[in-house]
Amino acid sequence: MVPKAITLTLVSHSKENLQRELLQELYKPEILDDMLKESEHVVARRKEVMTTLTALNKADEYVLALSSSIHSANLAP
Repeated sequence: MVPKAITLTLVSHSKENLQRELLQELYKPEILDDMLKESEHVVARRKEVMTTLTALNKADEYVLALSSSIHSANLAP
């Protein structure tokens, strides 16, 4: 029973120390900004998607307007 308790204590201590060291490395101010920065590919892709979305929204407006005018024309005697 004693070896298990010793092993558990050693593992727990090692885990805590390792976690503390990893967090200290992770939150260093000099690398934090680099880790949070988006890649150029993601920025370019977002711009492409926003342009496409704008074009699709305009096309949707045109289709709705055309549909309304056709519907109105069909209702007129």
